[in-house]
Amino acid sequence: MHVEILASRPPGGRRFRPWRKSLQKSVISTMFRAWAAWAALTGWPRSKSQNRRLCSRDFSMHIIDSHFHWWPRSIFDKLCKRQDYPRAAVNRQGGYDYSRRASSGAHLNSWAEWFDLDKQFEYMDSLGHRVDVVCSIGPFSVSFSDMPVEEGRDYALMWNEEMAGAQKKYPGRLWASAAVPLQDARVAIEVVDDAVNRLGLMGVNLPGSVGEDARIDAERLMPFYAHCEKLGLPLFLHPTDVIFQDI
Repeated sequence: MHVEILASRPPGGRRFRPWRKSLQKSVISTMFRAWAAWAALTGWPRSKSQNRRLCSRDFSMHIIDSHFHWWPRSIFDKLCKRQDYPRAAVNRQGGYDYSRRASSGAHLNSWAEWFDLDKQFEYMDSLGHRVDVVCSIGPFSVSFSDMPVEEGRDYALMWNEEMAGAQKKYPGRLWASAAVPLQDARVAIEVVDDAVNRLGLMGVNLPGSVGEDARIDAERLMPFYAHCEKLGLPLFLHPTDVIFQDI
């Protein structure tokens, strides 16, 4: 009914907008409050020389990028040596093509910048702002649950060691999160405990599926989630369509 009133035209052809005056007042009031806050902050009005000094100040922002991916080359170099799937192959972009199974083609295509942490920070430093990052795995988190559980565990431990090294290299600028294999809840808990207690990582990455099982909320995983909650860990879930990848 409200939409019909706003869309109707009364006699004379003028559109009836009962909200216009109140909206205008609200916008003007908001703009005035913003201007008043800015004036109080800067001490406006100022002389021309004062304004020049004001404009020359450093007003750079402190940015926290919470959707940041850096992938260690050591993991993908090891995947290149696997005979079975999942496995990886070096591509022409300086990165890797990652394949989950033979029939699906490359599941992920990466390029050189994904693997050069120093270059990523160098670029962010060139922006004129302080940029710190929360490093999560993203769509590759599914890989650790695609393998046999012991192998997935070894890859996850290796990944977490690399993340801890990056966190030490960039203290206060990079906060890293852990990989886990979810084929077995007990193994997942062991990997998380190592990542948090020994390596000092700050969160856990969840895959979009566990092998061919789409249920990351399966009952068998409840002890793992309860343990993460007990530790107060944030969980990072990057939606990844791997179950219906062939469609």
